[in-house]
Amino acid sequence: MVAARQSRRPVRSWASSTALALLLPVLALVTAPAANAATAEWTSIATGSNHTCAISGAGQVYCWGDNSLGQLGSPLPGAPAVDPAATDAPAPAVPPPPTPTPTPVAAPVAGLRIVAVAAGDNHSCALSAEGAVLCWGMNANGQLGNGVLAEPGPTPAFSAAPVAIVGPLANRKVTAIAAGGNNTC
Repeated sequence: MVAARQSRRPVRSWASSTALALLLPVLALVTAPAANAATAEWTSIATGSNHTCAISGAGQVYCWGDNSLGQLGSPLPGAPAVDPAATDAPAPAVPPPPTPTPTPVAAPVAGLRIVAVAAGDNHSCALSAEGAVLCWGMNANGQLGNGVLAEPGPTPAFSAAPVAIVGPLANRKVTAIAAGGNNTC
């Protein structure tokens, strides 16, 4: 999936993905840029496999699309609370329906001014103006950077709540972030 931001114009998206990740009304293969339903003026956008995250002009992160592995940074409907320190919760047996509208990412991201956002296949990360990095979503390969690696098993581990990175970068001011399929830099 690809998304493009234009000054004072709607985000345009294209590729084969879920319609809701593109904010389009129908599921389709979109081979040319199409305006989506987002009405906010975004300063930055990032796309994962089936989800999108964006930063508003006020520095808040919003995500939409697939949330089956917590990649939107908001609680899963009807799911028990996930301990963000453990991040070893199994994926729900029945995935929740995709979220069709931009939804604010939960605390602690909600209280920070965010300057960059990155999205991997099924995880997302945000960089605050102070240089803190918080990540949420799938953590089966340690991509959240919180020092937890899920035990191998049939269901991937995830955290729907944003977690802070640990290790050498935890007490330093980070200036840029990037995410790939199952990794974050």
